[in-house]
Amino acid sequence: MSDSELDDQLEELRDSFDTTLLLANLDFFPAELRDDVLELHTLAMAVVNNDDNTKAAKLFAAADDMSCELYDRIDKYTKLKKLIDSISKHDPGLEYDPDDDDED
Repeated sequence: MSDSELDDQLEELRDSFDTTLLLANLDFFPAELRDDVLELHTLAMAVVNNDDNTKAAKLFAAADDMSCELYDRIDKYTKLKKLIDSISKHDPGLEYDPDDDDED
């Protein structure tokens, strides 16, 4: 990526990203992810709010790493939910259909 392309991407990021959103739901993240979210926020603050382009590569790498980790977790949680739902669907007192996608 050329410097010009990077500058364009960083300008777009600065115009569209609110770093406070990373912290908005921090209490709901599993404890083992909080440090990663805080580090991502620190890097985002430097790049987005303080125009520190020297930390852009680190920000992009941290975001990519976290995105991959979250994707893996979502996949595992989805499999676990399906396994649990295979038990729950046999509960005669169940008030919702675990196979109904509208409940998600």
